[in-house]
Amino acid sequence: AEAPPPAPPPPRYPLGDPEHTGRSLGELAAELSAPQPLLEALAARGICTAADLLTLPPIGHERLAPLDAEAPLPESGQVALRGELIARWTRLSSGGRSEELFVRVGERVFSCRWSGAAPAELADLAPGEALTLAGELDLDRDEDEGGAACAILHEALPWRADGRGAVRRPIYGVDGADEEALRHLIRRAITALVPQLKETFPSRVLREGRLLGLAEAIRALHIPDTGFGKSRERFVFEELFLHQLKAASARPTRLRGIAHTISHELIGQLQVLHGIQLDDSQEAAFDDVRRDLRRPQAMTRLLQGDVGAGKSLVALLAAVMVAGARSQVLFLAPDALAAEHRFLYAEPLLRSVGIVPQLLDAQPGAAQLDAIQRGSAQLIFATHAHAGEGLPAFKKLGLVVVEERDSFRVISREGLVQGSVHPDLLVITSVPIPTSLVFTVFNDYTLSIIDQPAVQHVETRVGAQDSREAVYQRVRELLASGRQGYVVFPLIEGRDLIDLPKARQLARSLAGEAFPGARIATYHGAMPREERIRVFEDFQQRRIDLLLATTTIEDAPEVANATAMVIEYADRYDLVRLHRLRGYVSKGAYPGYCGLLLTDKPQPRDRELVELVAREQDGFAIAERDRLRRGDAALLGDLAGDVPAFRWADPTRDRDLLLRARRAAFALLGQDPQLRQPINREIADKIGHKPRPGGGGSRRRRGRGRRRRR
Repeated sequence: AEAPPPAPPPPRYPLGDPEHTGRSLGELAAELSAPQPLLEALAARGICTAADLLTLPPIGHERLAPLDAEAPLPESGQVALRGELIARWTRLSSGGRSEELFVRVGERVFSCRWSGAAPAELADLAPGEALTLAGELDLDRDEDEGGAACAILHEALPWRADGRGAVRRPIYGVDGADEEALRHLIRRAITALVPQLKETFPSRVLREGRLLGLAEAIRALHIPDTGFGKSRERFVFEELFLHQLKAASARPTRLRGIAHTISHELIGQLQVLHGIQLDDSQEAAFDDVRRDLRRPQAMTRLLQGDVGAGKSLVALLAAVMVAGARSQVLFLAPDALAAEHRFLYAEPLLRSVGIVPQLLDAQPGAAQLDAIQRGSAQLIFATHAHAGEGLPAFKKLGLVVVEERDSFRVISREGLVQGSVHPDLLVITSVPIPTSLVFTVFNDYTLSIIDQPAVQHVETRVGAQDSREAVYQRVRELLASGRQGYVVFPLIEGRDLIDLPKARQLARSLAGEAFPGARIATYHGAMPREERIRVFEDFQQRRIDLLLATTTIEDAPEVANATAMVIEYADRYDLVRLHRLRGYVSKGAYPGYCGLLLTDKPQPRDRELVELVAREQDGFAIAERDRLRRGDAALLGDLAGDVPAFRWADPTRDRDLLLRARRAAFALLGQDPQLRQPINREIADKIGHKPRPGGGGSRRRRGRGRRRRR
């Protein structure tokens, strides 16, 4: 007789399937023996379905060391034991079925009892096999005829022991929920539901990401042996991957741009004439931009990096390349002073290779506008106000570089378009944008990161007003060794703390008392442009030793020989501004020094933040702390509502995982742009992606390869 056909495999379903793990816990209450008070506590926490329960993240662990086989037993309490199964009893009564296992630990035998069936994980355990249990210990002295206590373990759960035999039990921290009861409920849900779960993550992504499968990740989350790092990594990666995939798949169609003819002739001249050399990280970012410039689709790229990483240099080289291809470039700075400083830095470099730059005034004259329209002005430096309705008429605008400082996404691409061709867009920031915002609000941008440290460590000291002499003494030593420096005063409510007359008077006082013999000058935003230019040129040429400045100095070109800075009233500054100012004494050939002097009575929180900047050299970490302090609305305005709330992921803490998930999402879309392949359909359903009609893959043209009939 023929053998019967094999039984079909059990049905499988994705996590959250409405008919299975998507069902409410109320529907499953009888099946999972869930007490009503526990269900109510879970519902108050927003845990309403079986899928919610299975993916409930623990907030920590408690570690139970295994009982010592020779040590005295405690009278009661939660304990863990690791031993050998020696017997199993099953009792049937009118009250139902109960089970009892006997476990030997050394010379002791423990009775492990359950009011109902034992956990399903113990069903196939045979005598002689090892097991690890944790539960409530009870020493029953009445049941043992010899007078010795009988050790009973009530309602124990099996666990995975770590290398020392200890048990790590998750703690969930759900208000109103008993931890032990919740562990039992989750264990029953794992037994009943997890074996039928279907893995919806592409196997290639799991393999390349070295991630646990879904069923194993859920088990490791709630039944850990060394912690839940690997299981959390799976869920964090999946959450970030789906977010990145959804954002990338929803990007608008490619915008028509200019395919620039790339030539390195002008770049080579700049490098020879001015000794410009890119490090490996800068070169990688420049390669990203260069590839985009070649393409006929408009570039939309965000260039990230810490203070002094060389973002402006990469942007300037890209501008030179575009200008060499006979297109125009627009630099947009946050304000007029920043635009002026960028122009002053770039003008000698550009003119040395025959490129004509122009600084656009707040109210540009007819001659300026005519030069832009005719194309004789190749690089135009302007402010954010010149985007949108203030955008001049260009002959051929090929690249827009937007510099952002304190708030982000202030300029939309739509305000930069003239005609049907979109210019390439490159956004740079003076300090890093918090990672949590880069991959949410800037998700429609491609990203380049200059992550190679470009600034050396700066000796940073925080001092009260009575420490001024010690700080000034360190600056005097540096000036005596041939270095130069700054003394900087803050803005208060958007205005300079000291006006121009007071700044000039203070400079004279410093020259006569604190720094006798030093050549000191003033650099203030209220000075006429010509005077500011002359003063800064004297500083660059070492005709000035010490510059007393307001925060307008933060946009000026760096001076390599200036390695000392004193920041007065440091507790009146933003975190990122302190970090940005400190960066101006970090790029020279000599170690930098920055003294942060506090006000007379600083607020404890303000002092704490200044001390944080003194300790922290990483601009990415400072940017995240600044976000927590100022809030998303201060950084994003109306776009603050676009920042998603993650259940698992913390983009600050999980930055490396976020980058990995982003790369994996883009790689998947590179293979299947519309997510039409069967293996990707469930992923497409998860993110709500509907393939656009047409373009579903390569289709052979009708008649390809046929010989034309004459």
